[in-house]
Amino acid sequence: MATNKPSLASTVIFNGARPKKPVYVSPYILGGFSREWELDSTGTEYVSDDNPQYNAGLDIKYSINSNLTLDLTANTDFAQVEADDQQVESDPLRYVFP
Repeated sequence: MATNKPSLASTVIFNGARPKKPVYVSPYILGGFSREWELDSTGTEYVSDDNPQYNAGLDIKYSINSNLTLDLTANTDFAQVEADDQQVESDPLRYVFP
């Protein structure tokens, strides 16, 4: 008997098996460090000022159904987004006619 032929395979039925909808919870901690240099009170040398930075949050993912997933994030840090300053030219337009 050939066991690798799909035509000879039988139907498998699972009784009592139900799909699960797991909830994925992912806590996170972000760390950083910044150093600033400033002149001392005499103004003769630079002194470093070290600043550790910490941020924590939570991501949650839940599958509502096969086509819809809920993603939640607690403590989103939008401070890392960089945006260009918009510049507006204030000089009036000048037309030169020959």
